[in-house]
Amino acid sequence: MKKKLVSVLLAFVMCMSLFAVTAFASENEAHTSFEEHTVTLNIAPGGNAEIMPAMWEQNTYTVGVGITTYTPQFVIPDRYFAYEMSATGVNGQATSVAYSVTLMRSASTPISGMGGTADGSPYKNDWIDLYSSGLSCLFKIVNSGSSAIKVTLTYYSWK
Repeated sequence: MKKKLVSVLLAFVMCMSLFAVTAFASENEAHTSFEEHTVTLNIAPGGNAEIMPAMWEQNTYTVGVGITTYTPQFVIPDRYFAYEMSATGVNGQATSVAYSVTLMRSASTPISGMGGTADGSPYKNDWIDLYSSGLSCLFKIVNSGSSAIKVTLTYYSWK
């Protein structure tokens, strides 16, 4: 009988705890304090620490109707490379114009490419293995549509 009374009492206490009110901070209390921290990373020359990938270039190119254009040549300092592309109409509007961007070793030797629609969507071509560093490259941009577009390219490299 004692066990039943204790279990009923415990069940009653547990049920009553459901009605307990949770205390919150006053809404008038302002929480405006913050701490600012600066993090410094020191890497010794020749050390094993690497930070990758590092964005090292971003350019926007206007490409006319049905035009193929080439960017100026540049040297990729590392073995691995990636690039992101997005495009819109020349006034920043989304269009249905098809375009492609190809990383080229020269104007006639493609390395890696991809296509997209000039609606502002980002596309990424990642982990392109160049098999060496110091490679001289350029981009080939093809506008396959019936209106001019602006293509933004952002590229990265790492060891």
